[in-house]
Amino acid sequence: MIVASWNIEKNGQGSAIEKQALVSGFIDNMLKPAIVDVLFICEVHGAREDAYVNFLDKVYNQTDWPSYCVQCLHGGHSNSYVVAIRRKPGLDFGFQGDFLGLNRGLFSVHAHAFAHYNGYLHFGHFKSGQTGLTKYQLKTAASMQDATWAITGDLNWEIGNHANLDIQGSHPHDVWQGQGTHKANSGLVNTLDWVLASNLVRIEPIPLDPRVYDMDAPDHRPLLFNITSADQIIF
Repeated sequence: MIVASWNIEKNGQGSAIEKQALVSGFIDNMLKPAIVDVLFICEVHGAREDAYVNFLDKVYNQTDWPSYCVQCLHGGHSNSYVVAIRRKPGLDFGFQGDFLGLNRGLFSVHAHAFAHYNGYLHFGHFKSGQTGLTKYQLKTAASMQDATWAITGDLNWEIGNHANLDIQGSHPHDVWQGQGTHKANSGLVNTLDWVLASNLVRIEPIPLDPRVYDMDAPDHRPLLFNITSADQIIF
């Protein structure tokens, strides 16, 4: 199952033209040729929710195959989610309830032997600061299912500190393989966008050009990967 995820840093009409073009180009490259089965966009400005949903629904939810169901989860002033899910049997989806400390919940997909994945995938924009609250939110998401699951989005937890989450049977997957996914105003680069998965899940990164997605604007890199089920514990 092919998945794309990106924190677009409140991209909108007031953003630089280059930033707007990068975000719209990425979305079009994922959906127009129907590369992905699920596209997750977070940190959508509340004033831009309808514009995103209406445009994506008009362009990519066509009667001819393939098409996408476009949904939005409101998340306060600038933390909404917009998602596009392929319209095809084997994919169930929905929004989980609010998490402690978040003005938004999780977007969850349940794949039923869909494209070699049989399990759950949760998307979220977790509490910033790598705090005890961030840890609680990630542990809560991981505890929703027993065996085959994964969590992605903006985890707001440095991947190198994965062990501090104390989630048994889980493993970190660095989709950008050490190149970093977020650049702070200070210039510090870290990896806050990655995949946390159970040891019954395989993650295969799909390369994107780091020169194009250089974290100048937006300040996060998108994720693109293939998720499949494993026949046995792999870690």
